[in-house]
Amino acid sequence: MKKLLAMTLSLFLALGLIGNTSVYAEEANQKQLVTWVNVLFPQPEAGKTPKDVYFSAETEPKNAIKEEELKKIDISDYWKVSEDGKTYTGMKSSDTFELGKYYKLDPMDLMDIAMELMGNTEAYINTDVAAGLADNYTIAINDVEIPMKGSLLTVYTKVTEALDYGVCVDKVNNIEVKIANPVAGGNQVTDAELVGEDKDKVEIVKDATKASVVWLDNATTKEMAKGAKYVAGK
Repeated sequence: MKKLLAMTLSLFLALGLIGNTSVYAEEANQKQLVTWVNVLFPQPEAGKTPKDVYFSAETEPKNAIKEEELKKIDISDYWKVSEDGKTYTGMKSSDTFELGKYYKLDPMDLMDIAMELMGNTEAYINTDVAAGLADNYTIAINDVEIPMKGSLLTVYTKVTEALDYGVCVDKVNNIEVKIANPVAGGNQVTDAELVGEDKDKVEIVKDATKASVVWLDNATTKEMAKGAKYVAGK
């Protein structure tokens, strides 16, 4: 039973924080009950190291957890890497995330962090905002909602899923779209040209029957009729 309880703590990093806020809410009428907590562990990015990744939290109401304090917690020693997505080994904080490799975090490995958060609640809670947990609160990890009323096995499975990032793929960081200016009497421009260093990482529809560009009449906010030409003054 103790092991199961410990595992639960490691799953809900935010729950332990928010759940104790009522202790500090001396003026609860000026604060709000927390209805939503989303713990975010950013997606590994090729070329960066585990030292570049920190976890944060989104809450409703906003800012119920002190972001600047969460960023100080080092999770760089908890990442695991795999060549095939089946057999994983631990990473060093100085290792680099690579394209084509698989990455994940194990909920059980986060025990130390969970205990740190639980033991230092006051350091992370924004007591000017939070007055405790609402009865219908929702917990999520990486936008994956965790079934609080489910069995421990269900919870563990869901959290494990949320912390499994799969294969590391390249990201689009710098891309722009160029669209020709409309000319009075001219046909509608349907093509968009991609420019920027990452232009080759994105595909767009070139077929005119599935135009990537849709033109609207600013006065009526209606879409231009197919085949209609641009009109001066509009």
